[in-house]
Amino acid sequence: MKMKIYLDTCCLNRPYDDQTQARIFLESEAVLRILRFIQNRRRQLVGSDAIEFENSKNPKKDVRNRIVKMLQMADHHITIGKREEQRAKVLSTLGFDTYDALHLACAESAGANGLLTTDDDFLRCAKKNAGKIDVQVYNPIEWIAEVEK
Repeated sequence: MKMKIYLDTCCLNRPYDDQTQARIFLESEAVLRILRFIQNRRRQLVGSDAIEFENSKNPKKDVRNRIVKMLQMADHHITIGKREEQRAKVLSTLGFDTYDALHLACAESAGANGLLTTDDDFLRCAKKNAGKIDVQVYNPIEWIAEVEK
């Protein structure tokens, strides 16, 4: 069975951020490489209502539309239901912000092998609560390094 990965909204937006900073450029390259893995059917992308809703709030219409196209590659889509809402509430009590808690709940529901984010606060909170969450959270650069060992 192919590895399922969940890219949160900040991860999907990374290739459209200011590329003059080295970290942003490297994370963008990692995200683009991961998207090629998905295009080549080497990995499966998990989409969700949480990603779609958060993306709909993006004021940059061109970026918003490009992310919608990226999400068309998703092999799985998680609709937020009672299970995800309840899990997100629990995750919020652990310190995750609302969107991060929803992304995490959706990734858990999908049985994702990893959730990728470029959000340092999300990464710190996930590391702190590693024993209380059911999916590992990675920075895309870290995930590429792990997968390509």
